[in-house]
Amino acid sequence: MAKKTILFNKHLSFIYFLLILFFFYCQTILANETKFERISIDKGLSHSSVFTILQDSKGFMWFGTQNGLNKFDGYNFTVFKNEPSDSSSIANSTVFSIYEDSRENIWIGTLGGGLNKYDSRSETFTHYINDENNEKSLSNNNVRSILEDKEGNLWVGTNNGLNLFDRTTKTFKRFLNDPNNINSLSNNYVWSIFQDSRGAIWIGTYSGLNKLTYKNETAIFVRFTSTQESPNSISHNYIWSITEDKMKNLWIGTDDGLNKMNLDSNTFKPFYINDGLGRNKFWSLFNDENNDLWIGSLGEGLYKLDVNDKEGKFINFKNDIYNDYSLSHNNVWSIFKDRSGVLWIGTDIGLNKYDETRFKFNLTRNIPGNKNSLSSNEITAIFKDSFGYLWIGTRHGLNKYDAINNIFTHFNITDKNHRISDNYIRSIYEAPSEKGILWVGTNNGLNKINILSNKQKSFNNELGNPNSISNNNVTDIFEDSKHNLWIGTLGGLNIINRKAETFQTFLNNTAKSSISNNYIFAIKEDSAGNIWIATGLGLNKFDKTSGIFERFLSDKTKPNSISNNFISDLYFDRKDTLWIATNGGLNKFDDKSNSFSVFSEKNGLPSNSIVGIEEDDSGFLWLSTSNGLSKFDPIDLSFQNYSIGDGLQSSQFTGGVTYKSSNGEMFFGGINGLNSFYPNLITNNSKIPPVVITEFLIYNKSVPIGDDSQLKESIAYTSDIELSYADNYFSFRFAALHYSYPNENKYKYNMYGVDRDWVESDNQRFANYTNIDPGEYVFTVIGSNNDGVWNEDGASIKIIIHPPFWRTWWFILLAISALVSIIISIFHYRTKNLLAIERLRLKIAEDLHDDIGTRLTEISMLSDFVYHTQSINNDPNKTTIKSIGSIARQLIDNMSDIVWLINPKRDSLYELFLKLKDTYEEILSISNINFQINDFKFFEAIKLTIEVRKNIYLLFKEAINNSIKHSGCSEISINSQLRNKVLQVTLYDNGNGFDINNKSLLGNGLNNMKHRAEMIDGRLRINSSIGSGTVIEFKGKV
Repeated sequence: MAKKTILFNKHLSFIYFLLILFFFYCQTILANETKFERISIDKGLSHSSVFTILQDSKGFMWFGTQNGLNKFDGYNFTVFKNEPSDSSSIANSTVFSIYEDSRENIWIGTLGGGLNKYDSRSETFTHYINDENNEKSLSNNNVRSILEDKEGNLWVGTNNGLNLFDRTTKTFKRFLNDPNNINSLSNNYVWSIFQDSRGAIWIGTYSGLNKLTYKNETAIFVRFTSTQESPNSISHNYIWSITEDKMKNLWIGTDDGLNKMNLDSNTFKPFYINDGLGRNKFWSLFNDENNDLWIGSLGEGLYKLDVNDKEGKFINFKNDIYNDYSLSHNNVWSIFKDRSGVLWIGTDIGLNKYDETRFKFNLTRNIPGNKNSLSSNEITAIFKDSFGYLWIGTRHGLNKYDAINNIFTHFNITDKNHRISDNYIRSIYEAPSEKGILWVGTNNGLNKINILSNKQKSFNNELGNPNSISNNNVTDIFEDSKHNLWIGTLGGLNIINRKAETFQTFLNNTAKSSISNNYIFAIKEDSAGNIWIATGLGLNKFDKTSGIFERFLSDKTKPNSISNNFISDLYFDRKDTLWIATNGGLNKFDDKSNSFSVFSEKNGLPSNSIVGIEEDDSGFLWLSTSNGLSKFDPIDLSFQNYSIGDGLQSSQFTGGVTYKSSNGEMFFGGINGLNSFYPNLITNNSKIPPVVITEFLIYNKSVPIGDDSQLKESIAYTSDIELSYADNYFSFRFAALHYSYPNENKYKYNMYGVDRDWVESDNQRFANYTNIDPGEYVFTVIGSNNDGVWNEDGASIKIIIHPPFWRTWWFILLAISALVSIIISIFHYRTKNLLAIERLRLKIAEDLHDDIGTRLTEISMLSDFVYHTQSINNDPNKTTIKSIGSIARQLIDNMSDIVWLINPKRDSLYELFLKLKDTYEEILSISNINFQINDFKFFEAIKLTIEVRKNIYLLFKEAINNSIKHSGCSEISINSQLRNKVLQVTLYDNGNGFDINNKSLLGNGLNNMKHRAEMIDGRLRINSSIGSGTVIEFKGKV
């Protein structure tokens, strides 16, 4: 019996080993599930049937549909339809083919509207249509295919022949089937045109494949048709599509089968996807950079063939009504792979996108109506047992997933064979020391399940029984290094005695050495054997020897304390460092200093609410949060964040619902499904996106293209825009043309001359500016793809804001010129007047001196003569004659002063002092009074008005007279200085002086002097005392 048991165990171990290997293989296959993103008319596409797809040289995507031409920037569709009233609109709204030539012209083949050329700069269409009366016009208005060959010739396939377009004459040369010429086109229905790597042009028609040789304006067609006599002939004569692989084989899609053509032997190998039984219409073909051939069929969906695979295995992608990530429809009209690596598929029900780097995470969800799927999308626990079964807890039951057979087994409260104590599963665990036994925590007790037999036993809290579990809400289960099985609940911490099936309980109480809170969320053990417990109120460390709990609580007064008391998960990494997931960020514990380092949104986390932690095989920490998943590098402390667009179940994950299997696969559960992935298989899209400015707006209104508009051509081609000062509120819209997940493309922009630094707009695609001063600026925007790869060059446009006319250089120059002219005119006018006045003054002075002065001198001399010749001394007339002489001499002195004042040659300050000196020098010399005036030659350039000169002269004339008459002085001096246009003149005599406080001594003379000073806005100061002489000081502006 023992030998049989040993043999059975050996077989069981071998089977177990095989099952594990097969399970790992199956998991990898599941993780690589192909997911298509659908774009329908609800998102702006003009029609569901998409016949043709193109990416232009700028990076925009173009889609030809049954009702409209669509231009797409990843966010918005611009739709072009025929407008009967607009001759520059597209000629017909049904677009069957699109082609961009080497000159960046986009050619559109329509059904019924002929050939259209779209000018991307003017955003207008030129029509080329059939004219029955013109043999050089397009042969038919139904255009099926367009090609520019390597020589620059434009070929157009229609429902009635092949056309060669002459760009110079704007005419067409027709090539039609001639029944009498075997070297003519085999059929006039031309569906496809392709040029291979050798330069040969291939034409697909209703009557076989044609190889075109065109030389010296002569066309020779070699026909390849389907014949029963030749097994190496093409499978069908209806040729829909042609392409070439990297090994220079030609692939032809026909109405019945796919054909591979050897260009050296001109033989065909047909492929019939459905074992050759069905009529497989292969409408579209595309060979990508990996040499994968994508094949679109009408009715059978999309196929993928690895051309490098000698076995020629086809992978089929079809619509699945239960899977929103399946192909939207099985009629595939068009296929195109853009430069960002996204595969576009046009079907009868909208567009499909596939990007192998986009959905980085496998997603498992409940499939409505399918019992062999998850019981619920609300994932609450995950564990993979030693047999390779994946156990998934939800709010609506426990799921056991058998990857070998792809079977879900559901455990719930009502199933007798797969019973569980409650449908709300909170925790799942298989103890390393007890293989084959699964412990499941629910909202109604702890369950013990035999994995192979599915036998179950439950443990519940019993009132009055201290040896029962403390609470029925079992949140976590953990076995330590001593094989103690710890049970966390929402009512305390427990250790179960598995033999006696009793529980030891640890509860919060008033003692500080007790556990800080009874809400237990995670239990872990460090290398020293200490147990760490995450609770709803702090972190606890339990010393098993002393039985004491050490608490670590958040304290705002202690910056190195734990950041938040609500803790969802704990994790010891490979270096035995403890990481703590809290509601206040990620915490790292330093066991040497008992301190915490905190990482939050400021450091790059998508959310401060961390709910789960796992470490991958490379040492990166994966953090589930309430806003996505984050990959943390503990070395450079950087975060890489992932969102719903990367394939996450939702933004919100469930606390503590994480698992890493032994083969490196990681699992994270959330409110809308289960994500699984292999971290080393996650790759980023390294394609750098082109960045374009898509729209320019003024006052929130899009600016049209036009001669009288600020935009002369499309904004995508515009290098500079000129605005008036009134256009002071304008905006830009822009896009990074990377189509994997445009909503996660990021942007930065800068207006040089306005913005000091880059403005980070995250995923917002617009920039607004207002009240910008006139000047020249450069607006630049840069963008990244969804994986953070940046185009640092971006797109730029120069903005020139013209000032109002009164701030222009020419107006300012004109105004300055006018002002200068006015000033010069005024100056000339005043100068002319001043010169005239000066001439008049000079004439008056000369006339007074020469005429009146001479006559007064004659009167004085005659009166003196009569007085001295009169013999009678007491004659009254003699006294009168003497008075006449005195009056005449006095008038002569006054006349001399007047002549001096009005003479323009005497207007300087220098002349004023010279006049004083000339007037008094002789008198003072006779009176033995020394008279000095300081060096006044300096004042020759200082000009004074008549009024100022008169009052200063008379003021100091009065002062000198007073000194002569009353002071008894022997010395009079006059000193002067000029500072900041303020003249200071000081007269000093060394006479007897007087008491300035004695008002009786202040006669009219001194008052007149003060009055004269005030008349010219000056100030007179008199300083004198008996026996100390007198100082008279004048100050005033000149």
